[in-house]
Amino acid sequence: MKKKFLIRAALSVAAIAALVVFLKTLNWLPSAIEDGYMRSYADVSGLRLKSGIKDPHVPSYFPEGLRWPPSAILAQRRPYPAIIMEFNGTKRNDVCLEIFQYARGGRMPAEGRIKFSEIKEKARYALKGRPALLEAGVCGGEPCSRITWDEGTYRMRAVMKSPPFELIRVAGSMLR
Repeated sequence: MKKKFLIRAALSVAAIAALVVFLKTLNWLPSAIEDGYMRSYADVSGLRLKSGIKDPHVPSYFPEGLRWPPSAILAQRRPYPAIIMEFNGTKRNDVCLEIFQYARGGRMPAEGRIKFSEIKEKARYALKGRPALLEAGVCGGEPCSRITWDEGTYRMRAVMKSPPFELIRVAGSMLR
């Protein structure tokens, strides 16, 4: 009687172990097949370790109204390297800053979550010696601004719900 019980218990444990291995394999398979395509990351260190993109440009200056860490990080290596980071405000839970980093040959989206309802002014700007395009306007009734420049092999864009002064400080803190 004890022998049959031990055999059944051993078979049950082996079946559960096989099921766990099978489920882990199913969980791993999509990321192995789609390695390098757009996916979400929990933090910047995870982005560096898991995406293979070693040089994400992250601001070192944050105005009081922005919350660290990023509320969303998306990245891909294929078909070209790209990173999108979103930062929420401290007093409200919506996206107040978006940073786009795309390989120059890639396609950057026309807009992200922060959408301009009106662009009031466009100007060429020297961002610490780098040529940039600075735009100021309105997003949903509040001031917002956008700056685009090239940094190494990347095209960068930062969009923020604020006047240009704060955005320029954030963008300048990303330069190497």
